[in-house]
Amino acid sequence: MTSPELIGPSVAHFFERRASLFDPPPPPPSLMSIAAQPSEDVPRTFSAFHARTSALETLEGVDLSGKTFFITGTTSGIGTETTRALALKGAHVVMANRNILLSEELKKKILAEKADAKIDLITCDLSSMQSVQAAANEFLEKHWPLHGLILNAGVFGPPTPTTFDGFEATFGVNHLAQYLLLTMLLPILRQTESSRVVFVSSTSSSHTGLKASQSLEEKLDTLTCKNGASTNSYRLYAYSKMCNVLTAFKLAREEEKNGISVYALHPGSMIATDISRSYGFLSKILTTVTKPFTKNLEQGAATTVYCASSPELDNYSGKFWVSCKEDEKSLDVNIARDEELQDALWARSESLQLSSRLDIAQALHLNKFFRNDAKLLHRSGILVGRRSWVDTTHRDAKYPFLDGYIVFSALAHFIGNRTEREAHVKRCLTREGAVPDGYLVE
Repeated sequence: MTSPELIGPSVAHFFERRASLFDPPPPPPSLMSIAAQPSEDVPRTFSAFHARTSALETLEGVDLSGKTFFITGTTSGIGTETTRALALKGAHVVMANRNILLSEELKKKILAEKADAKIDLITCDLSSMQSVQAAANEFLEKHWPLHGLILNAGVFGPPTPTTFDGFEATFGVNHLAQYLLLTMLLPILRQTESSRVVFVSSTSSSHTGLKASQSLEEKLDTLTCKNGASTNSYRLYAYSKMCNVLTAFKLAREEEKNGISVYALHPGSMIATDISRSYGFLSKILTTVTKPFTKNLEQGAATTVYCASSPELDNYSGKFWVSCKEDEKSLDVNIARDEELQDALWARSESLQLSSRLDIAQALHLNKFFRNDAKLLHRSGILVGRRSWVDTTHRDAKYPFLDGYIVFSALAHFIGNRTEREAHVKRCLTREGAVPDGYLVE
């Protein structure tokens, strides 16, 4: 195993600790704790893992037989290596991905290494709250235990500005969709002894630009892009990663009594993942240039695997981890440890995800007797129906207003809009699931 010192401690530290090449450098190693510091009331001894430790090395001597893990975003990068390491150690891994074909390919590769690996696949598109709800329900219907929920999936600079439900895409995918998944799986996490939730966040969370002096509402509106999204992709990413940290710490406070341990972490910077795939050639250049100084994928997955499965972290909850070490210094603690903000973000997230799951069919009065009045604005994923038209507008509308149709937005507002015949509608989300095919076909 290569020691970080072999590539020069100052250079290695620069790249391992920075969330972006353009961020201010962190404190030098001499000013930072070398080992995780145990809390005063829970003395702990931690393994001497570091930035060059691989995921499988953190599992040496660990048998995960009988453990079930649900992981988002496993078809590339850190998620792939996380899945592989857990499966090779005997865990039952449930992969939740948008692309089921890539999921199948990964499953085959792991089975080639371990013929009896236990892997199941669930389709889950985090840009669609309907898909997330369906994925959670599919898991719950299996009646499996859930020892670890690993919220790994993420986007940076997504190709489209909004999700299917109309939320800013980075916020919607990195936070809100995974919040919905978390809350739907909480009951089974509570039922499973010594369960864990792992948020793959980032030290980028410290670069939101938020000030402790700002009002609670200002901070909350900024993080959730309420008053219009920033055009700075890195800033949007930082907001979403701070949302991960705030949610993790809130969950740790609330669920300690239920035996759920919660971890937020930074996997490493400039790792060769697909998170910034939409940046194309520029992303590849940066990855190539920084590769000698940064983690490979096996090393990038180490902290995730360590937090999800290491026995030495049992009941050690509500901490932030970097390179398998507790690292509070990497956080903007004035924001991340603000319990009032944690509570407010949780409440707003609950409100937003509920609004996207309302009974659309009932609200639009759609049924088989006038199914020709149902249409779908396909680029936004918004259902429209003439029978429920109201003469009003809303500032969150993404499209021009004309007469004749009503749009049910992600925020549960009715806005007047008209659209051409752009798509066939086969499914409509309701509280109970999907309206039968044929009710909503144009």
